[in-house]
Amino acid sequence: MNTSVFLSIAAVFLAVLIIVVLYNMYQERQYREHVRRQFGHANQDALMNSRVQSVRDGGMSAQADLRRKTKAELAREKAEAEAAEQQKTDAVTQSPKASDKVEIELNPGEDEFHEIDTAARKEESTFFNLNLQEENESEKTVPEESVKAHTPEKAAKPSWASSLFAGSRRNLCIELEDLSESDLQWFDPRFDFMAYVSLYRPKELQSIPRLSEQRPFQIIGCTTDGCFQPAEPIPGKEYQAFCIGLQAINRNGLASADELDYFSRQVRQFARRMDGEVRVSSTAPFLAIATPLDELCARVDQTIAIHMVSRSSSIRGIDLQRTVENAGFVLTTEGVFTLSADSGETLFVVDTLDGKLFSQSLLYNSDYKGFSMLFDITRIPDGEANFNRFMELAVKFSENLGLELVDEQVRPLSAEWLREVRNYVAARQREMQQVGITPGSELAKRLFS
Repeated sequence: MNTSVFLSIAAVFLAVLIIVVLYNMYQERQYREHVRRQFGHANQDALMNSRVQSVRDGGMSAQADLRRKTKAELAREKAEAEAAEQQKTDAVTQSPKASDKVEIELNPGEDEFHEIDTAARKEESTFFNLNLQEENESEKTVPEESVKAHTPEKAAKPSWASSLFAGSRRNLCIELEDLSESDLQWFDPRFDFMAYVSLYRPKELQSIPRLSEQRPFQIIGCTTDGCFQPAEPIPGKEYQAFCIGLQAINRNGLASADELDYFSRQVRQFARRMDGEVRVSSTAPFLAIATPLDELCARVDQTIAIHMVSRSSSIRGIDLQRTVENAGFVLTTEGVFTLSADSGETLFVVDTLDGKLFSQSLLYNSDYKGFSMLFDITRIPDGEANFNRFMELAVKFSENLGLELVDEQVRPLSAEWLREVRNYVAARQREMQQVGITPGSELAKRLFS
């Protein structure tokens, strides 16, 4: 009897032990799958059978939808513009021939005349000029009594009339050719699709025009004293010309020909309102240069992520915060911790494993399985030296919090892996510098934003 009872107890104990072991194995597999789903990525890293995060990934379908929408809007606007142009043509055909020069009396009773000359516009190979003021003037209806008062017989009597007409043409404040040769710190013609607007007389900028739906652009104005500065609608501040650049490359990719055409039309309308002429870059030559540069930007635009995880227990949020803040990190309004250089620029970022935001209340009341440190190749200067500092901080954090350094496959990181990543960072930054993009520079911040 005692033997059977003993055997029964042993069988129950063995069954419980087996269940516990199986449950732990299940939990471990679930944890691994969870971390893989968080860190998995589509870009294969050629260096380490591991993968790095490409900042441009994940947005292709959304970007395609945006571009399809933009094309539809552009088609509708193009149809409206063609209809408006047809109305203008009809109005001009009812007035005197465009090739004729007509004398118009501006102030009846005074001997003042104005000459309208609608000669054909000249188009250049890389840029084209539009005489917008003359286009507006040609649409005006000539008063019938004014034409009658200045018939060829009567107009021929004053010998001074022809010389007066020759001096009636207006001059631009700055020649467009001179304006287009300005070397301005705000632009790089390889990445910025440029337009130049010169006015017939200085004017205030009443408001910033909307020249693009999705792409950033800058308007630099030339004041009456010849200084260039970002244009602002300030009362009393007059500008005689504008240099306008559409940033055609950023983390959304390269602007399409339709986007560049839309920008060109908007700039022409702006020049017409300001009473000036415009010169715009040609689309095809610009895209021929910008396309390979965009491909390079996509190749180097990567973020290295090092993950620190606990395989057994969690860490308190308040301990995590104390550790990273002691190293100089600061919790930002974007929900991440950042470490800044002496210049104030961000070097490294500490983020959650699941992409959720840190907040003060969550840090006080939550536990975490770990966190990630991020290194943006394009935004951090002197990649090799700063990557060494990046790894020193990661090792320090893992030791203080009892965490393990792993890749996105939850595999421990080796010293060889770290050397390969450092070399990879240096190689990508050399590619940037070969085309004049210094990591962390103002140009790099614009292109990789």
